[in-house]
Amino acid sequence: MLCLKINNKVKSLNISHNKIASDLNFFKTIHKFLIYNKVLENLNISNCEIDEKSGEFIGKGLRGNMNLQVLILKNNNLKKSIIEIAKSFNHNIKALCIKELDL
Repeated sequence: MLCLKINNKVKSLNISHNKIASDLNFFKTIHKFLIYNKVLENLNISNCEIDEKSGEFIGKGLRGNMNLQVLILKNNNLKKSIIEIAKSFNHNIKALCIKELDL
């Protein structure tokens, strides 16, 4: 993930089925990856035991992404962080073109 933090050429990232939510440093890295990556189209972070705090990092990171088309976050414990994720869609309303959303 550290290499991905500055990589802006990844179009699809699938890190599903990993127990990564307990490591907030990992999610800070994902946050930076989402901010700097301008071509990401497909993101699957399902079944990762993501909690509210980790979900907030995802939502804030998505504010910088203009090309995301598929976001899969199912089977996580997102609770109120759904609001932060929804804010990212509102923030990028002119550019963000979600075609598939699975929460």
